[in-house]
Amino acid sequence: MDIILYYICRYYIYYQLILKLNMKNKFVLGALLALSLSANATDNPVIMTINGKDVKLSEFEYMYHKNNKQQIEKESLEDYVDRFVVYKLKVAEAEAAGLDTVKTFVTEFNGHKAELMKPYLSSEKYIEPFAKETYERMKKKLYVSHIMLPSYPGNDLKLDSIRNRVLSGEDFGELAKKYSSDDYSSAKGGDLGMIWVGRFPYEFEDAAYKTSVGNISDVVKSDFGYHLIKVTGENFLTGKYRVAHIVKTYKRAGNAVDPEDVVKVKASMDSLYNLLKNGADFAQLAKDFSDDKRSANNGGELGWFGTGQLVKAIEDKMITTQVGGVSEPSVADYGVHLVKVLEYKPLGSYEEVKEDVLAIVNRDDRSKMISNLRLNDLKKELNYKPNAAFDAEIERMLSINGFDSSFVANVKKCDIPVFTFKGGEVPSSHVAKNWTSKMKLGVEQGRNYIKKCVEKLVNETLLEFEKEDLVNKYPEYANLLNEYKEGILLFEISNKKVWAKSSEDKEGLENFFKKNKAKYTVWEQPKFKGLILYSLNDSIENEVKNFMTKLGGDTIATALHKKFRRNIKIERHLTAKGENRFVDELVFNGEKATPDKKFTKYFILEGKVINQPEEAADVRGQVTTDYQNALEKEWVKELKSKYKVKINKKVLKLVKE
Repeated sequence: MDIILYYICRYYIYYQLILKLNMKNKFVLGALLALSLSANATDNPVIMTINGKDVKLSEFEYMYHKNNKQQIEKESLEDYVDRFVVYKLKVAEAEAAGLDTVKTFVTEFNGHKAELMKPYLSSEKYIEPFAKETYERMKKKLYVSHIMLPSYPGNDLKLDSIRNRVLSGEDFGELAKKYSSDDYSSAKGGDLGMIWVGRFPYEFEDAAYKTSVGNISDVVKSDFGYHLIKVTGENFLTGKYRVAHIVKTYKRAGNAVDPEDVVKVKASMDSLYNLLKNGADFAQLAKDFSDDKRSANNGGELGWFGTGQLVKAIEDKMITTQVGGVSEPSVADYGVHLVKVLEYKPLGSYEEVKEDVLAIVNRDDRSKMISNLRLNDLKKELNYKPNAAFDAEIERMLSINGFDSSFVANVKKCDIPVFTFKGGEVPSSHVAKNWTSKMKLGVEQGRNYIKKCVEKLVNETLLEFEKEDLVNKYPEYANLLNEYKEGILLFEISNKKVWAKSSEDKEGLENFFKKNKAKYTVWEQPKFKGLILYSLNDSIENEVKNFMTKLGGDTIATALHKKFRRNIKIERHLTAKGENRFVDELVFNGEKATPDKKFTKYFILEGKVINQPEEAADVRGQVTTDYQNALEKEWVKELKSKYKVKINKKVLKLVKE
């Protein structure tokens, strides 16, 4: 089989199946593969049995209706049954040959299986509320202050008492200076400036956005500690600005600014501002005068920013300057800026910014919360139940000598279930499968570590069970998955038995040609069969002809290519008159051909004129196709005698045409 046709056929199968996607470590319990489908037996009876393997009515109808959608003329049920049986026989042969266990097949199939199941494992219903909430919060930014205490036991109560003091009238800023463990903000009375979605831990953000301006939140815990948040203001300038700047920084004497240089810098920036008002090019001035060399090389451009992302000296001018305009000099404690607003882009609709919204949702604690919500629902669906006896036994063993090598060994051989669920029970040995005898932890550390291991095990087990159970929950997925698997097996076994064989079995192909030679005597005119050699010039042509006298015919082309390399080219021909100008001249007494610019000389290396095909190679395309059809016919005959087929005609009558 031609290699291009091989891959076209292979990827046609993939393409048809991948289209389906747009329609709508590993731990597997033995119970996953033993789930009974007996409840659906009445609704989904066996329509046929092939090589001892049942085919259900639903699968047959799925394939039959899909086939007819792809046909110009509807195929009769009777005709399709025969074709379906042949298809299943070939799959049975592939399985008997072990093609479904080959590593390359398993890897490939599992990869596509993972893609096929994605739509059925969607977390969209959990993601959407967080995404919509995030979008609404993107419409404003908050000014906040906070008091933070480390997450030590009792600090939540201490912070709650501080909250009561604020509510009783004490100054939040003074209490922040006195009690807050956040060195960055405590000196400023807890002031954090502006915050926006995705910048702080979700718990902190959530509490801030749920607190109205002027009020303080309840005590909230994040990975950094306990927080008490005061919302001091809000900002609805939520679009993005593309800005450029020119900055001149002050010289310093130690830590102090040089007063004389302050005067010089301000005067210099006033001069630049006047030049800009009179039409000077901002980008060129930035390149020539800005102290920010990184942006200066790009004409002063800084990029896209929202409010709260730049220093105040730039931001104040950014939000008050019209697009295309340049601000008056803006003074900071380190220098002076001139700001140009190049472009402004307001916050788009939810659909327009959904990609940005989902990026925020997927990168912070929102994603963990989504996973937990989904897992909690899965626990209910799969009737998950933790085993109190396991917890009690762990506590008993920990109390003896903590988490040591003896403890690890005992847990690994313990058969008390950690939890039960729809798929069965999970023994405690699975919790400890990655533990080593060298591990040693105290009782409290051990308790926390075991808790995390159990959580991980529950998560992996239930999610893996859900994946394997999809074939029972979603018939369309089961049919699609089976179609994909059998489609690949069908291709591989057909290639092995027919396509590759017809291409590689030269002796068989030649014998087939000889037996059916009369079928291929269809040429309307003679053809030249042979080789034409092209050379750069006369001298090389003469060298070639002299060299040929020393060679045997079987090695001539290879030897010539090896010796003369790029000085010659050799073309193989099976060509009739009028199909090639060089053949017409050299063989059929036609007009002199116009040579190529590079290869100016040419002659017949070997060959002759034949009236009809002499061998299979002379009609390779047609004879290969016919040989494949013959191999296919013989193979199907062999399959029908090799494997038993039983069709339930009563069930066949239930098929909806």
